[in-house]
Amino acid sequence: MLTIMRREFNLLIHERLAVLIILLFAATAYSLLIGNLYRGGIVQKIPVAVCDLEDSPLSRELIRAVADADQYNFRETLSDDAEAVKILERGEVAAVLVIPQDFSEKFYRQESVELAFLQDGSNTLQAGYAAAPMQLICAACSAEFNQRAAMSNATPQISPAPVTLSLRLPANST
Repeated sequence: MLTIMRREFNLLIHERLAVLIILLFAATAYSLLIGNLYRGGIVQKIPVAVCDLEDSPLSRELIRAVADADQYNFRETLSDDAEAVKILERGEVAAVLVIPQDFSEKFYRQESVELAFLQDGSNTLQAGYAAAPMQLICAACSAEFNQRAAMSNATPQISPAPVTLSLRLPANST
């Protein structure tokens, strides 16, 4: 252990120029990579799709919210979850939101509604940045629908369950 430490210390002292160049190159490459993701202060144009297994007015409203998000480049709406996984695996999109068949039914029965958010884990920066706006969309969706239900004359006491997001990486077994 001491031999390794001594050798590394000697390398730092005698090869200062090489170490400096490597450190500057790594820092520059990292800053270019991260800086390229930001334009106007927010991450933009992450390609996403939505797999709508229900096709209800409520699910279409959620799709509009995803399509309107500044961070996303909304690609398409699918009706088959197998096709959604395929376009994710082919790299056509970075993430796919899957709306389950019983989305509206569970929501209006005040049951917890879980949406699947499938992500391509090969680009961890993009995957991390893709999840945050979707969580905000789900929170806004829950708040909006809670407000609508509270204002409804027929059922003023209803407070629908929140919409939650289940993050999944299809290629990752965990």
